[in-house]
Amino acid sequence: MLTNNEEILDKKPGRIWSITCAVFCIGLFAGTAFDNKQDVGSFLTNMIFDLPKALFPAILLHLIFRTRESVSTSWLGFALIYASLVAGSTMAYNRQKQEIHDFAIDMKQLISQAQANGNSPSAALIRTPTVTSNSSDTAKLFAIIRKFVNRILSQRNGYQTEIEAIHLSGFLDAQRLQHDRSLAESRLMIQRASDIVEKHKQVTTEIFVQARKEIESADLSEYHKQDALSQFDKAMIKSKATIMEAWELEAQVLQEFSNIINLLSSHRNQWQVDNKRLLFGNQSDLDLFNSYVSTIKTLADKEQAIRTASLSQSQLQLQQLSHDDK
Repeated sequence: MLTNNEEILDKKPGRIWSITCAVFCIGLFAGTAFDNKQDVGSFLTNMIFDLPKALFPAILLHLIFRTRESVSTSWLGFALIYASLVAGSTMAYNRQKQEIHDFAIDMKQLISQAQANGNSPSAALIRTPTVTSNSSDTAKLFAIIRKFVNRILSQRNGYQTEIEAIHLSGFLDAQRLQHDRSLAESRLMIQRASDIVEKHKQVTTEIFVQARKEIESADLSEYHKQDALSQFDKAMIKSKATIMEAWELEAQVLQEFSNIINLLSSHRNQWQVDNKRLLFGNQSDLDLFNSYVSTIKTLADKEQAIRTASLSQSQLQLQQLSHDDK
């Protein structure tokens, strides 16, 4: 005949315990799997960090049923609770991996598209998935980054449209200059282009400020928010400096255009257009003109090099992101 202690040790889990344990497990699994503000890692990492998390609910379950259930049942409860936490954390981790993967693909497509168009952004923007309050912190941060990138692309596309509207690409066309003997139209083109460059320099600053404000006001855990702001500040210092350098190069090109107009204006009778070519009456004017044109090419090449280096750096970062995702 079994004693009371032996009966408790050999007793199978009761119905009430089973229901209570199931509620604990389901609640912990759902809370972990869909808690968008927690930090999760790989399966092994989750096994380590979820172990102490399982102790409290397991001990609570044991205390509630300690006089009704066996010790082996308590251990079973701990194992089920622990497994629920690890399963929930792993599910959340896999969801975050998918979000990182999707983001990396979008950015790689953008870079490939830019490279195919001479390292210049095209009119096509990257997709911006709908983000809700139930989205993970990762999804919310990537949505902010996507919007930031789209604003930069839209700004660049807008700049190109405005520059094309004043026909700046044909500024040095000999026939155009022939019909602009007073050079008033040329000076107006330079002034308009300078105003456009200055405007977009200001817009660039506003875009960076807006992105930081969006991170500050985003519905993120405090840890993720502060980490995102820190990473943003570090990365954007260099990114903004690179973009501003490109705008400065654009302004320098316009200055060289202005130098050419000053040369033509001060020597009105020393140049003419023949067979769609600009001809000068003396060698010194020709040499000076060629030096300005050479400087323009050098500035354009430097700006192109900056954009190429920026895209290459982005590729390296995405490769690292993809590596971390594995």
